[in-house]
Amino acid sequence: QLALRGGFMYDRTPTPTHTLSSMLPDADRYNVSAGIGYKLIPGLRCDLSYMAVNISERSTKGKNVDKFDGAYKVFVNLFSFGIAYTLGGE
Repeated sequence: QLALRGGFMYDRTPTPTHTLSSMLPDADRYNVSAGIGYKLIPGLRCDLSYMAVNISERSTKGKNVDKFDGAYKVFVNLFSFGIAYTLGGE
């Protein structure tokens, strides 16, 4: 009735430094996730999860085509909660 989940992901950025801007400050990402699911009754389940997204620091000083130099560092906390019902299922 109880399911535990977890994961790790490394996502290397495809964005070259010379095209990086404040509109899309992309860099390599390290994601860690954890979740728990619980079967309430046959066919009804609830899930709770968390993911931390750590986007590495990246600088465009002297390399950006728009001359908009800067250093970018981002950290994101993502939370989710869901309830699922399966028709005729367990």
